[in-house]
Amino acid sequence: MKLAKIITESVFKVDLKFIEEYLNGVYKIFNSFDNSKEKDNSPKIVNLLNKKAITLAKKTELFDEMVWVLTKEKSYETRDKKVGIVNTTGSNEGDVTIYVNDKIILPFTKGDKLWKLFVSIIKGYLSHELVHIYQFDKIYAKNKDNPKKYWKIVNKIAEVDPEQVVKYLSAPMEIMAFASQAYSEFKENGFSDDDIKRYIKEWRKYLNPKHSYVFFSYVGWMRDHKAFKKFLKNIYEYTVDNNI
Repeated sequence: MKLAKIITESVFKVDLKFIEEYLNGVYKIFNSFDNSKEKDNSPKIVNLLNKKAITLAKKTELFDEMVWVLTKEKSYETRDKKVGIVNTTGSNEGDVTIYVNDKIILPFTKGDKLWKLFVSIIKGYLSHELVHIYQFDKIYAKNKDNPKKYWKIVNKIAEVDPEQVVKYLSAPMEIMAFASQAYSEFKENGFSDDDIKRYIKEWRKYLNPKHSYVFFSYVGWMRDHKAFKKFLKNIYEYTVDNNI
């Protein structure tokens, strides 16, 4: 079976309400502190997120571990700078890692608007990374008796250089993951599945980064490439696959 077929033969859709509940739980604990020094402490936030993530991982089979890492790196995306998100990764071992910087203090202390943005971005990134974990699981299931072949496939995937943007966004694994992330953003912004179907059909009429930052960015890079049609097809598949 070809690599592309292994990792894109069906979309992976999951209800991420449990992530919102987890984040809101941490938010509530952090803001219950009376000591102002504790409430001006990004390491304290990261420690709370990691502590509660242990319980979260035990409740779901979607990932083995979620780790939050405090770094001095700067955010890549303009919207992420507002809430201190740097990057996320999903590994073939079933782990999700979320990198944040000191600005993570802002959504926890500066009001409802930044908090909603933080939760929305995290849910979008996690929908992306969970797709990759699901893809790795499928690859493993088909090659568990042949470790050499499994690692050959995984290493081939890892060869894609994110700096080569078009090549990166054309990779079958990334198309599905970005489609999931875009779908999640649309839903977070109040779009129904029918709205999304109409949007991807007439995107030139509706295009706006406030609707889905990922969709807007993908259009900018990929609208003249074959991968864009696959991206739209994957988003459509998320709207009709209600098995979550």
